[in-house]
Amino acid sequence: MKIGIALWNIRKKSIVESIGNVASLGFTAVSFLGSSFEEESEKEVVAAIKKHKLAVTFHLAFFSMRKKRFLKDLETRLDNIKALIKKNKLEKTVLNICFDPAFDEIGKRHEVVYNSTNTIKALKFTLKHIKDVKVGIENWTVNSKIEDFEIIAKKIKSKRLGLLLDIGHMHIAVNKGIIDRENLSQYVRALPLPVFELHIHDNNGEEDSHLPLGRGTMDYAAVFKELKKSGKVDKNCVATLEIKPHMKNIRLTDAQRRREVVRTRKIVDGAFNK
Repeated sequence: MKIGIALWNIRKKSIVESIGNVASLGFTAVSFLGSSFEEESEKEVVAAIKKHKLAVTFHLAFFSMRKKRFLKDLETRLDNIKALIKKNKLEKTVLNICFDPAFDEIGKRHEVVYNSTNTIKALKFTLKHIKDVKVGIENWTVNSKIEDFEIIAKKIKSKRLGLLLDIGHMHIAVNKGIIDRENLSQYVRALPLPVFELHIHDNNGEEDSHLPLGRGTMDYAAVFKELKKSGKVDKNCVATLEIKPHMKNIRLTDAQRRREVVRTRKIVDGAFNK
């Protein structure tokens, strides 16, 4: 399994410098957030990816029902990614495009509510609009139930459709009892779609704090064991570390933070590649 890192969580300087830094730490993939790759010289970014022989994933967001142009906006973003792939011959480098679920904000407190209809529309649109790239939908706490993914699997029949399984979000959902299975083992085995990408981070089971593994309360060894036993993880799955640079309530120097990132990478590598 390739081990990647979310560039949006660790970037301080340029994307090119960040790519070089993470490659030096032993990572074999990088994940771009939306349009971030467009902020710098495409030529230099692509050269850095090829130099370090990195796989690439993209993470995008769908939009609320209140944004009437959400499919048009999505088309623009997909066109940019498609052009990047074709122009630079990255067909074997870009493995997937995964999305947050579509949502609406309601009430004075802007409560987030999962929008299944728009999620399905956008997934269908993406699969039709861009070819030869796998497409995944991420689990948030608002769409954590197996039933949510079963609806998508029934509405969309494609071998290129799968999941971005965020184990930090899953830990919160299991801890709060909002999954529709009795335990983690049953939940993972019931996933109706293959797992194309993992988001790796820890938390206390209450707050989505994006900590390094071992800094929260997750039994990550058990999670990895269940994933391996389940047969749900795609053979080309990428495990992407999504660790915030400024960890809440944890005082770390840059050197300590770097060691935490490397330690987490080694834990994942040992779990899936040894």
